[in-house]
Amino acid sequence: MTVFTYNSDARIAAAAGALRARRGAARIHILPIPTKDTEGLAAALLPALRAEDAVFAYAVPPSLKEKLEARGARLFDTAEDEIFIEENATLTAEATLGLMLGLPLSPRDLSVGIIGYGRIGRALCRMLLFLGARVRIFTAREALREALGSEGIESRPIGYAEGEALDLCGLDLLIQTAPARIITRENAPSCPLWNLAAAGYIGEGVAVRQLSALPARIPYESGGKALMRAVLRKLENDSKNERIPL
Repeated sequence: MTVFTYNSDARIAAAAGALRARRGAARIHILPIPTKDTEGLAAALLPALRAEDAVFAYAVPPSLKEKLEARGARLFDTAEDEIFIEENATLTAEATLGLMLGLPLSPRDLSVGIIGYGRIGRALCRMLLFLGARVRIFTAREALREALGSEGIESRPIGYAEGEALDLCGLDLLIQTAPARIITRENAPSCPLWNLAAAGYIGEGVAVRQLSALPARIPYESGGKALMRAVLRKLENDSKNERIPL
């Protein structure tokens, strides 16, 4: 396979290396994760693009999608691949847990607050409970809070409003997974704050350890394998429909 990449992301490099080792006639372009329609990307990508090339992006902007379709490329958005999203969330949680092992408290002595209970929040909660940590979930979903309570998991309501008051008493660590601007100087925790969402979701002047895109930074070989599997799933599915030769 012929594989083109457009940044220095270690996860993408690992995926590209594994794909290049496979036999096949497919020409594959793996765009940065997340994908943005920048002048630099377009300048590198469009001249190399041939009709029927397979382009893999993540949350591709409509403007870039139009350019690619105009060139006759076949575009695949890995943000729509549920298996990849779940694997990515698990890798993020595992990497976060690995960083926790460097703290002066072992997990069984930690009280951890998690803002948001999506894929990453669920995976992280499950792993922390397995290791004996105390976990407090912040979520707006009342039914979810009731379900968590029935399982003996502590939870608190949250409106996802900027600067809202949160019950952070007794926490040793607060982790934000939700893509919402909640923590500001007014409600910043006294305990360490780790942010797994994008940097823009934390208010200015707040002490935070920014940990977005962990699968590309820590378990990048595993992240690359997950991305490679996502690419192969799409190619194999299209090959069955006689659209892309493997």
